[in-house]
Amino acid sequence: MKRFLTLFLAIATTATAAFAVEFDSYFGWGNTDSNQTSANISSKIEINTTVTSTPISTTLYYEGDTDEIDLSDYDASNPYLITLDDNAIATAGNTNHFVIKASGNQTTDTDFDIDVTATPFYTIRTTGGNIEEHDEQAVNVQFFDPATEDEITTPSTLTLAAGYRDKTPITDFNLSWADNPNPDAGDYQSDVTVSLTEN
Repeated sequence: MKRFLTLFLAIATTATAAFAVEFDSYFGWGNTDSNQTSANISSKIEINTTVTSTPISTTLYYEGDTDEIDLSDYDASNPYLITLDDNAIATAGNTNHFVIKASGNQTTDTDFDIDVTATPFYTIRTTGGNIEEHDEQAVNVQFFDPATEDEITTPSTLTLAAGYRDKTPITDFNLSWADNPNPDAGDYQSDVTVSLTEN
């Protein structure tokens, strides 16, 4: 079938060319100028469209034992509570990981200033009739590479690469404490503040 079509087209092309020569010769329009060239096209076509950029949004998540918990609705007046087992600060330990994720679609990289601070575990107790705050145990912040989970030095800035991003992890950290074999009795807490500011 392919060979038949090729042959047919060749015959049709030859016949047309022969007709054109005879027609031009009959009316005296023949042109035997060897410098004559056929008409060529050299064109450029450009197709344009726009993908609308969307602002960057960030959310802090806590990787719970079974589910990832969105902490976007928690703030200083309504902190997210992590309750440890009794006497947990008597031995070294750590929380699960916290992850900051970003979404959006920008044409340039987006930089953030990051700061995570944690107060020492403290308790309120009465000493000599005075109510006072008593620090017992330091709480450390350790950062990790979101891609590899390797420990990294504490960053002061983070960068979200340009382009479409949907809940892309930009930093990862947990909270830990050393052992304290004989902590004083009391109810302890550590206040953790996470600050992320777009530059």
